[in-house]
Amino acid sequence: MSVTAGSCVWTGDSRQPMRGKLVLGKLLKSGGAGSVYLMPASPLQVAKIYHDSANPAHYERKIAAMLELSPHLPDLVENNHRYVQIAWPQALLRDERGRFLGFLMPAVDVQATSELECIMQERQARKAGLPTGLGAKITLAANLAGVIAALHEQGHHVIDLKPVNLRFYPQALYMAMLDCDGFSIQGHGERFEADQITPDYLAPEFQGRALPEGGETQQDLFALAVVVFQLLNFGIHPFSGRPNSDHVPTDIPGRIAQRCYAYGLHANPVLGPSPVSGHRSMPAELRLLFDRAFESSGATRPSANEWVVLLKAYALRSSQRLIVCAANHEHQHFAGYPCAACARVALIANTSRAAQAARSVLSRLQVPQSLRLVPRSSALRVPHFTRPQPTTPPASHAHAKGWAAPTPPRPPRPALLTGRSLSWKMLKFIFFVIFIIARVACTGRAATLPPRAIPDSAATPATVHDWATIPTRLGVESAKLDVETAVQAMLLGTPYGDAAMSRLRAAASARPVAPANSGMRTSFALFSTSLSASETQFMTLLDERLAAIAKSPYDGELAYELGWLSLVVKERDAASGWFLRAIWANPDEPKGWYGFGATSTADQETVGAMAIAEKIARNTDEAQRMREDFRPEVISLAAMDSTRFTLLQARAHRIAADRSGGSAPGDLQEWDQTPLPQR
Repeated sequence: MSVTAGSCVWTGDSRQPMRGKLVLGKLLKSGGAGSVYLMPASPLQVAKIYHDSANPAHYERKIAAMLELSPHLPDLVENNHRYVQIAWPQALLRDERGRFLGFLMPAVDVQATSELECIMQERQARKAGLPTGLGAKITLAANLAGVIAALHEQGHHVIDLKPVNLRFYPQALYMAMLDCDGFSIQGHGERFEADQITPDYLAPEFQGRALPEGGETQQDLFALAVVVFQLLNFGIHPFSGRPNSDHVPTDIPGRIAQRCYAYGLHANPVLGPSPVSGHRSMPAELRLLFDRAFESSGATRPSANEWVVLLKAYALRSSQRLIVCAANHEHQHFAGYPCAACARVALIANTSRAAQAARSVLSRLQVPQSLRLVPRSSALRVPHFTRPQPTTPPASHAHAKGWAAPTPPRPPRPALLTGRSLSWKMLKFIFFVIFIIARVACTGRAATLPPRAIPDSAATPATVHDWATIPTRLGVESAKLDVETAVQAMLLGTPYGDAAMSRLRAAASARPVAPANSGMRTSFALFSTSLSASETQFMTLLDERLAAIAKSPYDGELAYELGWLSLVVKERDAASGWFLRAIWANPDEPKGWYGFGATSTADQETVGAMAIAEKIARNTDEAQRMREDFRPEVISLAAMDSTRFTLLQARAHRIAADRSGGSAPGDLQEWDQTPLPQR
């Protein structure tokens, strides 16, 4: 049966006495799976009728499963306007004999909605009459996360989640989810997979292979984080940027597969961020969620509800966590951070001025006569469509004339191509043009690029809020070789450790003495003892130390505390860098060594570094306090195996006791006598 506008359809089953008869109205659109029609008798609904080629039996089971497990996303009514959040099926549609045709769903006013992609960039949003401020984008991100959370509660997943598939109401900033029958739907005992997926929004663990049934949630959470990042950062994809290596893939899916995320708190060595990115103007708690979504394993990605809680805190005006820019009232920025939109506008303007200046200089330059091209009319031309002439006449016309065409004379070579014509005056002119272009480009670029990392001798602090990248900004990596040498010497009982320690002490003694910061010591001690603080209190604790170490970059105590705080939030690499910096600042302070060992991924290095800490501790009380900083609840909080860590602690304590007593271990395998639990 061919179903078109004007055809009759029925709701319910043919065996039911009370069936609803409806007439299809005007055709709205037609896609690969089916067509959508208006419903004159029910203007708040539309009907989707599947094509015969779309496997109606499969869709009949899928729509039935959707009807049984509908997400809690009711239509919203504000100021006499109705906002459909999701076009979810409301009833099955059949023909007069009961054959499945399609379903009824809420009618979304497409003319009153816009694609999410249109609001991401300021110029595009302004042209479309959409809001351009950061507040609107954060609200949209929070509402999108709320829709995904409601779907996940019923076991459903979007899978192909990307901006071009998402629509929103510009006035109310609510989401409008369409094409829901293409989602991954959980039925009773049957999973109906999603129809499509886009590699640019596919999680790294699924790149290059089929999406497994158990991976739908992680896929949605990855794609959600990508869309939120693009909303908050001018449409920039989190895996775009400037490669620092020839081995970086050129395509987005390839970069995702290799986890080339360029905007994390810890700088990516292979991919730099886009110069117009505003990620450095985001609060650390927001950037931590992005890092968890893009850098860590899938199991630790933020849930949709986590995004809802954090984003709503910034979307509410009463929170005062988002403020209007003083320079441009159309912009908003995070409280305590510079306006990323203004910085982006300034950078683009400077780049444009530099390019325009270069073009202006080139337009005023006079090209010497000797560098001008030879006119086309002076070149030898061959007539078009000339029949090729054989060079040897056929036997029957051996004495005929005109068959063997003479070889045409070679045209004179232009003077520009001869080596002798490039006079010294001409070369000077070429070099002058190159110099002018380079000078203009560098001048424009210098005004816009961020400052380079400061070397050890200058001791000027880095940006405070890049807290995970600061540990290695002052050249502390130069101490890493001596640290590793001392660790190995402690394990093996060799004398090389003394020389390494001497070099570390000599370098540290040449640096300024750090202030006491006694008040901050007290606040850290209270937190590390109780481990009880709200997220706001924790961020305050962190920001205080970042501000202090920016003023006093050689404070080993502050570096240790920042390492410990990084470990608590599972930033193991950043924590290791801070502990290394604590050793660099004061190699005679045992806590830095202990933390460096605790964050190592190699058991031998863990034992050796913690043994050094035990050996140089001033007394048993100091050693005990140091061990208590890394008690089991802290190790568990940092997602480390507390049982394994306790065994390594004991081995380090035993080796330190042997070294302090002057006795060499008779059996160097002693540290591996007790079996360790598997990682």
